[in-house]
Parts: sequence; C-alpha cells; structure tokens
Amino acid sequence: MREFETGATRDDDQTKPDYEGFLSPLALRRYGVYMSEHRTQADGKVRDSDNWQKGMPVTEYLKSMWRHFLDLWTIHRGTNVGDEKDSHSISRQEALCGIIFNAMGYLHVLETNGDGESYAQDSLDEGYCNDDEEVDEALKEKTDDFRVADSSRKSVGLMPLHRNQQGGNPGILRKKEGK
Repeated sequence: MREFETGATRDDDQTKPDYEGFLSPLALRRYGVYMSEHRTQADGKVRDSDNWQKGMPVTEYLKSMWRHFLDLWTIHRGTNVGDEKDSHSISRQEALCGIIFNAMGYLHVLETNGDGESYAQDSLDEGYCNDDEEVDEALKEKTDDFRVADSSRKSVGLMPLHRNQQGGNPGILRKKEGK
C-alpha cells in the first residue's frame, strides 16, 4: 500500500504494466504520423484509422514486415532505398514504423483471434453459409470448423464457437457438407 503526503492511499503498482515507462511518446507520435500518411489507398479513398483491425491473414503482416525490415537493414548498412510506389527515399523511421505496424497487426490477430494462421481470405468461398438453423445445429455439435464473418460477409477468421452476449446468432459461418 502506498500513502502520499496528502494522506491519499493507493495499492502497490509494481505488478501493473507501466505503459508510461514502457512506451516512448516520441516513437508513438512518429508512428501516428506514419499511419496518417499511409491512410490514402491506391484508389484515392482514405481508409478508417482502425481499418487494419478488421483482420487480414497474418502472412500478409509477416511478408510486409520482412520488406520493411530489409529496407531498414539496407539503410542501416549505408545504402539508400527508394519506395516502390513513388521512389521517395525511405528513412529508417519510416521502415521502423512499417515494422511496428505489421508487428502490431500480427499481435492484434493473435490477441483477438488466438490463431492467426486460420485467418481466411478476403471473401468467403461458396462452401460457407450463415443460416441460423445450421448455426444452432453446429452449436449443439460443438464443431470448431467455423469462420466468423463481419456484416459485410467478409470472413475474418476462425473463432471458438459461442453465442453473442444477446443470445442471438454469433455470426458464425459453417462450412457446408462436402465442400
């Protein structure tokens, strides 16, 4: 128990994460700038800042992380690297922010999904359905061969089978027999 000069008390904080000490506001600020600079897509549309949290295969994060790491390594060894899209000279900060983004995305998948390798492709195969009756039957069977989808019908990964908090259809898509 900690007691302050004012008489206020708080429990001991030695077992709690010390985010203020673990993180650098300078690095986070630079990362935020990097992310803002990379929101505009090839078609000119600006994606939502949390778009990446919708999910993508972890292999996409890993491949991109390697490209950014190779950029950093090359720059570190004294050779300039030009961006593939517009040929601007990539800085170490930009390469590091790309690594951070991909590491965070990969970790986000693991923390929210538990199994990044099961992340599905962008659209569902024809072999999947979202029929309440089939989901109810599957809940009884406790089958784990399911894909969770968001409202746009895009698959975002395999998840443990469960009902949502309101008790309704958990939005789980079941692979049809024989597919």
